Amino acid sequence: RYSQYSAVVLTLLMSMFALLAHWMACVWYVIGRSEIENNSPGSWDIGECQIYKL
Repeated sequence: RYSQYSAVVLTLLMSMFALLAHWMACVWYVIGRSEIENNSPGSWDIGECQIYKL
């Protein structure tokens, strides 16, 4: 009986973790999508590359 309870608890914890990870990925996607739509990707300033100056 205790092993069945442990299996159920473990399954629920894994399911909740997967659901939370999915929701966080959805939020990440929405934030990234809105950034792309609001700013033109060509105007992103990522700094100057220093490799070619060596």
